Amino acid sequence: MIRKIVNALTPTVTSANDGTNRNYVRIAHLLFRFLYLVVALPPLLRGPGVLWGQVPAQPPTISVPNPYPRPNPLLPTPTPPAPTPAAAPKSDVERFRQWRLWNKPQGFTVDQDHEDAGLMIVPGSQSSYSGIYAKHIVYPEDAFTLSLPSDATRQQTLYAATTRPPNGSCLEVGTAYTTQPSANPAAIKTFPVLYVYDFCAPAGGNFAIGPTTTSNGILIDQLFLDKYTKPADNGRRAYEIEIFTKDFPISASTTWYAQILNQQTSKWETLYSDHGLADDNRGWSIFETYYQKGMCPESLPILGADQISLFDSRRGAWQLVTKEMPLLTLSIDQGGVQNNNCFVADSTGPASYSVLPVPPIYYSWSVESQQKH
Repeated sequence: MIRKIVNALTPTVTSANDGTNRNYVRIAHLLFRFLYLVVALPPLLRGPGVLWGQVPAQPPTISVPNPYPRPNPLLPTPTPPAPTPAAAPKSDVERFRQWRLWNKPQGFTVDQDHEDAGLMIVPGSQSSYSGIYAKHIVYPEDAFTLSLPSDATRQQTLYAATTRPPNGSCLEVGTAYTTQPSANPAAIKTFPVLYVYDFCAPAGGNFAIGPTTTSNGILIDQLFLDKYTKPADNGRRAYEIEIFTKDFPISASTTWYAQILNQQTSKWETLYSDHGLADDNRGWSIFETYYQKGMCPESLPILGADQISLFDSRRGAWQLVTKEMPLLTLSIDQGGVQNNNCFVADSTGPASYSVLPVPPIYYSWSVESQQKH
């Protein structure tokens, strides 16, 4: 087609001596050959169906989700640990610590039960949320019993509620309810203790306070209730905690503070502080079990957290947690991904616990036993 157009538009030479016409012929041939190369040839080379100047459509890229949240982007990727040989079952306290070491999954049998239920917070990137506030429902030592299986050989532990802000916080604060086995059934007792866990401690993290009375934990007794709690409308008591940093942006030199509100003086008291940036970028406020093989302890009183808020260091303000908060993925766990023995009905009977409310409100959660306390 282009060649026909060239021939049609080319002037006819009438005289061999007509130099002017010959020049016109040469110019016309050169011009239309150039247009042929520019217009007609590229589509032929690219193939049918592609217009000049367009980029062929690419198939959508589907990314496979990582089973673990990404580490803090401000820290280098840690070297994977060398595999270790199988060992004897760890204590509940050691398993609590191991679970908080970054990106180290554990395969638990029923005897090594570990479940968590409540609010999980995963930042999509390094956001400006650098603190968390919560009210934790709490019970003193004479008002809470965490029962043991009949053949228990070691302590049974429940951490509820336990709370940590997102974006690499060094600190986590919660209540640990621990029951030790004894040959004398009358001597078996549950001890509630306030603890602080430090993710920035040497060797990947450790308890800074607690979680037992023998490890400098703060016993939840009547003196504690009088000083740090006040009754809510439902009669339950709760203490108020804040974990935060004043720094923005957050960095490896950031200082984190864990504080509790003294209800008698209306002043915040610092429980513990440390500086650093933990690998685990997640935050949470959860009910967390470390149980032995056997029936899940039943008839527990309601446990949970309320008025959960995040501190936006860019704005200098606290915000009640809502599903629409930017740069955050919020979810309510129903027993976690490790096990779901206590939160799901099976052949042995109905679920022992349920997470309320349904549908969820992200600033408040509670776990209720099916057998009411």
